[in-house]
Amino acid sequence: MSDVSDTGSTYNEYFKTFSTISTLLPKLADLLIPGHPERTMIENALKNTAARLAYTGAALHLKYAFTHASLTGEALSIGLNGFPNHSEIEGTMIDLISRDEHQRQLVDSRIHKQVWLDQALKTGGDDSDLLWRIGERRYLDLLDQRYMTLPVVNGELRHHDVAPRDKKHHERRYTFWWSCYSSNDHCPAVYILEFTQDVHEAIDPMHEKGPAFAALLQVIRRVGHRTPSVSLVAHDIDRSLPYIHPKRLTKIMLDRLFTKRLIRLNESPTPEELAANFFFSELAEDGDVVLRFSFDEVQSKKTVGPGIPLLGKKQRYELFDLTSNDERAIERGATYSQGFMLLPHRLAQIAHSEKGERVQALLSTPDRKITYTNGGYVNAI
Repeated sequence: MSDVSDTGSTYNEYFKTFSTISTLLPKLADLLIPGHPERTMIENALKNTAARLAYTGAALHLKYAFTHASLTGEALSIGLNGFPNHSEIEGTMIDLISRDEHQRQLVDSRIHKQVWLDQALKTGGDDSDLLWRIGERRYLDLLDQRYMTLPVVNGELRHHDVAPRDKKHHERRYTFWWSCYSSNDHCPAVYILEFTQDVHEAIDPMHEKGPAFAALLQVIRRVGHRTPSVSLVAHDIDRSLPYIHPKRLTKIMLDRLFTKRLIRLNESPTPEELAANFFFSELAEDGDVVLRFSFDEVQSKKTVGPGIPLLGKKQRYELFDLTSNDERAIERGATYSQGFMLLPHRLAQIAHSEKGERVQALLSTPDRKITYTNGGYVNAI
């Protein structure tokens, strides 16, 4: 675990990278999944997740740089992957629960600002207690679950027209996305689930948002915050509901974040960390970010079992395709898996210069690289 120093400017530079990610990530859908049938939904899911990450970064910036935490020396807990530890997300949720009570104890920040200004003009100095109260109130005002990163965020459910063969097998087709902040990997992830639902007079259609949909959300709350292999998550969902049949589950996970403010090396740094340290110490510009992320997908190979199940008893199961010849897919329990890296265009140019050898370890990990410019233009290499 690493940390950054508790100064407003340092935190500002760290969390500014979250805003950069929120601008770039939604633009990657076409590069990640050209021709994917759920490209639009994936783009919406990435946009929502990235916006929440940036919003939560702004809240955490206030919490640690401008509240009492800054006076007591508290520091943001950052995982080895460069993202805030999952405990930080849990902390904002706890603060959200008690927000109204704490807000009543602190007057509006505008009033405190006026008092602070009047006092600063009289004394020529700052009142640390007043500044703390201003920061604390502003942090509490930002806590809004509509915009924050949450342990699990339920996204959009889309009902599709079914093909004649699906009607024959009495099934409805749906796509649903959710995002999470992984409790075991300490990073954001997006899931897109394509599934069918049995048609039966005793089962309400999923798109009516009744008991069947509520049951699905309950399962997502239980398994959706974890980020094991996609095959394990799909298997859990398949076994949990007798009338749901996952056909494809896609996961996009932000695995590793490198920034100029996270270049502290461990005792035994990896070649990738040494290369990142060289780039951000010697060559990077303020605001540069390198993001490693992954795309894993598992598909159903076939359905085993009879037709309509007895309610409450699963009679049909999905057999997921784990027969890939690709070593990465085998290791990650997926039908298909690919690693990506989002990096400044400048870094890609350095790789072909005389200093290129010292950054190669950073660039050799992903299967594909996507560069971005200061103007926000992205391009796959």
